[in-house]
Amino acid sequence: MGLLSFPETISKLRSDVTSLEKTLGDRSVRFKSILFYLHTLLREQTEEILRLEESLDDRNEYYRRVLDDQLRSQRSDERELLGQIERLDNDNRLLNSRLRDEWTIGLEVEDMRHHIGEVRQEIHEKRQDLEPAERRQKEVEWRDE
Repeated sequence: MGLLSFPETISKLRSDVTSLEKTLGDRSVRFKSILFYLHTLLREQTEEILRLEESLDDRNEYYRRVLDDQLRSQRSDERELLGQIERLDNDNRLLNSRLRDEWTIGLEVEDMRHHIGEVRQEIHEKRQDLEPAERRQKEVEWRDE
């Protein structure tokens, strides 16, 4: 085989290109359509991922707001409960103070009753010692006092 002339070389190359196009043509079309399909699929999936990320961000923001609202509500309830506990503690202290006062008054009343009993006993004993006329006289004096 010798060197071909330029027109023969061109002709040979054209026939080789034509032969390759025939051989690869069908495969090339399939490869291109597969590439196009994959490109389209990749673009659609990328768009779906972006939509999902946006939806996820929206949901995260929504749940963050809901949790913040619940936290604020819980803190408010907590403050209210602390206020109620403080009021109950104050009421308890007041009731304990009143109970001590009533107990003290009860002791004083019991002491007074005991003292009144002693005074009555003394009066009774003095009446026993007096004559009936004197007793009437003393009763009048005691009543006047």
